[in-house]
Amino acid sequence: MANFPVFHGITLAANAYVENLNLEILSTDPTPVAAGRVWFNSVEKVVKYSALDSTGAVVVKTISDVDSAAAALETVRASLASDISAEASARQAGDAATLASAGVYTDAALVTAKAYTDAAKAELLGGIPPSVLDTITKLASALQNDPNIVNVIEGMVNTVQSNLDAEVTRATAAEAAITSTATSNYNTLNSAISAETTRATAAEGQIRTDYNATVFTFEASASATTHTIAHNLNNSFVDISVKVQRADGLYYNDIVSVQEVDSNTVKVYLTTALKVKVIARSAKSL
Repeated sequence: MANFPVFHGITLAANAYVENLNLEILSTDPTPVAAGRVWFNSVEKVVKYSALDSTGAVVVKTISDVDSAAAALETVRASLASDISAEASARQAGDAATLASAGVYTDAALVTAKAYTDAAKAELLGGIPPSVLDTITKLASALQNDPNIVNVIEGMVNTVQSNLDAEVTRATAAEAAITSTATSNYNTLNSAISAETTRATAAEGQIRTDYNATVFTFEASASATTHTIAHNLNNSFVDISVKVQRADGLYYNDIVSVQEVDSNTVKVYLTTALKVKVIARSAKSL
């Protein structure tokens, strides 16, 4: 048997190395019979692999990227903003209806007051058309013919004035009550919008915190054949992605041996002492 060198878990021929790894390209997902197969789905434009679920059955998983997760987060944020805007519009519409109703009530009160005044004038004139008394001369003549008419008119004027004062008092109180109700509704609306904005902002922040808590990154400060990474994600289902630094100082995707020590720790084994970059993603639901 030929004595081939072992490079990061892959048996290679002499002077050979792995670079620019090309995955098999499939238009439909295969039905893997064992875990460990990796391929590129040319229809869905994603990289997939076969793994084992908690029961030991072979399942197909998709390798997600940070951009997809960020897009999902933006969708949630946009939905929250839309809900807040809809709630504010509904409340503002209700407040506008209240103010419009107040305006109608005030206009009706003015019409009633005017009608009352017109009726008082008609009663004062005793049914005589105003055109009959259109001059001071004719009015003076009418007063001379009935000296007591002055007292009668004065009494009627006082009654009309009293009624007008009472109506002004009632209308002023009604307008004050309407203004108070409209102001209260407006303040309630502003308070509700402020509370909803605070709640939505906190919820969005919590979503970001929850997402960030599922991702851990590690960059080795020194070269080693074994790197111990404490990701502290507290989950036995953690997806690990490893890049290895080569002689040119750049990092490359590579196939390495990764051991799950416990739900918070993994070890990366290399055949040559090198630096690594590691991304750990928890599979727990948010």
